[in-house]
Amino acid sequence: MRIRKSRQSALFLILVILVAILFLPINAAQAVVRNIAVTKLIDEPYHKKTFFVITTDQTTYHIVVEANITTVGNETLVQLSATLLNPQNETITASAQIPDTLTDAPYYSGPVEAFHLHLDRWVVTALKIALPIVIVVALVLQVIDILEDYIAHAVLETLKALLFGGPLIYASLPWVMLTLLQDTNNDGSFDMYVPYSPPSPHINLILLKRYFIATSLNWWRIEEHEVYTDIPIPFDGVWHIVWFTYYVAQWWVSRQQSVPLPPTAEFVWRPNQPIVNETVTFTSTSFAPNGTITAYQWWLGDGNQKTVQNFAYTYTQIGEYNVTLKVTDNNGLTGNVTHTVTVQPSAATALRVIPDHLQVSVQIGKNATAQFLVGETLNQSDLLGVTFKALDLSKTFENQTISSGNVTFNRNGFTVAKGTYTNVTVTFHAPLDSPIGWYSGNITVTSANGGNSTIYDDLFVYNPPIAATVDIHPQALNLKSKGKWITCYIELPEGYNVSDIYVSSILLNSTIPVDIEAPTTIGDYDNDTIPDLMVKFNRTLVIEYVISKGITYGNATLTLTGQLYNSTSFEGSDTIKVSGLAGDVNCDGKVDIFDIVQACAGYDSIEEEPNWNSNANFAPPWNRIDIFDLVTITYHYGQKYP
Repeated sequence: MRIRKSRQSALFLILVILVAILFLPINAAQAVVRNIAVTKLIDEPYHKKTFFVITTDQTTYHIVVEANITTVGNETLVQLSATLLNPQNETITASAQIPDTLTDAPYYSGPVEAFHLHLDRWVVTALKIALPIVIVVALVLQVIDILEDYIAHAVLETLKALLFGGPLIYASLPWVMLTLLQDTNNDGSFDMYVPYSPPSPHINLILLKRYFIATSLNWWRIEEHEVYTDIPIPFDGVWHIVWFTYYVAQWWVSRQQSVPLPPTAEFVWRPNQPIVNETVTFTSTSFAPNGTITAYQWWLGDGNQKTVQNFAYTYTQIGEYNVTLKVTDNNGLTGNVTHTVTVQPSAATALRVIPDHLQVSVQIGKNATAQFLVGETLNQSDLLGVTFKALDLSKTFENQTISSGNVTFNRNGFTVAKGTYTNVTVTFHAPLDSPIGWYSGNITVTSANGGNSTIYDDLFVYNPPIAATVDIHPQALNLKSKGKWITCYIELPEGYNVSDIYVSSILLNSTIPVDIEAPTTIGDYDNDTIPDLMVKFNRTLVIEYVISKGITYGNATLTLTGQLYNSTSFEGSDTIKVSGLAGDVNCDGKVDIFDIVQACAGYDSIEEEPNWNSNANFAPPWNRIDIFDLVTITYHYGQKYP
């Protein structure tokens, strides 16, 4: 006989993720968005910068969003900053923590996602003082709880409770945390990673009453232990007496550590070309790949210093000022950068262009457009006679150009009212003889009374797309038994991958008088919203349509048409042999010995096996060819389609 009694308990790990949310001053109840224009300024794997122009019926907002992405060892760090350039001319930053990806989990062969808990040094010190007190208090309360429970029962019941079950020692939970805190970082801080995805291995661990948690240095296994006694009983097995249960943190394996990388110091300032006594906003875009930035030191080039992350400053004299930013992270590592801020003389007006860099892609022989803003930012007087001049676009590292005559503007010589901005559309044309590749140039913006500014532009010229091909996989379909799949393959041309395209529409026309469960027309969607009925490979989209029933026999033609990226069209057709006659395995319109032979060839096979034939499966179960299918064929033997 085996007796076991213990209280079941669950260990809940709660991690609070703080997210700073960027709020724009748009009255959602009143403002109506008229237009949103997006321009990619920088699109590199680890540095992305995008300019947004959001026009409502109340005002126009100009926002620059920048992301620095760093991958170090097991962690991916993302730092976001958003700058509101108009109308407030103020900077608002937003940051978000994404789940860390760990690749060295000792219990799972693939990467796992984990919540990341970071404790500063003072928090670690406080916990190391407080947790022993918590343990003692928990033990005292536990003993009191046990005594109160036992006093309320008879002596016999008390002895039975002592012999056959004991409660969880709650003091073991803070003891587990105190054990993990021995893995502090070099600076005294503490990082803990609680894995949660993929769900399957972690649910299994919980069911086994164990779990794995990582620190910066080691992997630990959190496991439930028992204090018990086994008493052999003659002729009746063993009594397993559990006195009490508790949790322990057991060191499991060391983690591979990499040398910490120093922080990268970087900053931007707005406006880029300030004038005397104009407020300049300095914004740090620095990031620390192995931690967090804890200190900022600015030298402003005029003898003044600042020790904050972002600030506003005014230069009272014209000249060039070498501004230096030094940052320090929580590992004590530093980084610095210096930029020159040129302060110009005061003018009656100030011309400003946003953004100062354009990146545009254009197909050979076609046009592409981009937008920028021209504004007078001092709110003193109108900008008069604003004009544009484009230089030739030169191919990078090669002696090839696109003439400036291929760069045109939708307006010229106009006036900008003081304190406002005006949208300007620039059109880039790529002549048919333009070699593909990147071209660089710039646009000079001038006004009669407000100075000048420069826009740098990069143009990427690419070949026109070629038509994709479509293959509708032909297969005999017996529709009387149950639904069947029609499989279509869209092969993309060389130079295009599935990740580079979106599908605007797909239309499937069929002469089969049956129901098609999948929609015959798929509306607009991009890569992230491709329906489940489409399977993506490197250069192939696989589309599957299910036919639910049918009452016909013969050959049916299927035609698939649609449109891909940049209006690339595709079309393909094929003939499929179908039959609605029960027992007609080979879809020839009659049930005879050949149908029995084909069914016997796949007898006792299941789906995905080599000899499986879905057309021979006429009766449940629908994933196996068995005696019931042969009985159905025999019952209809000799029948043929009218």
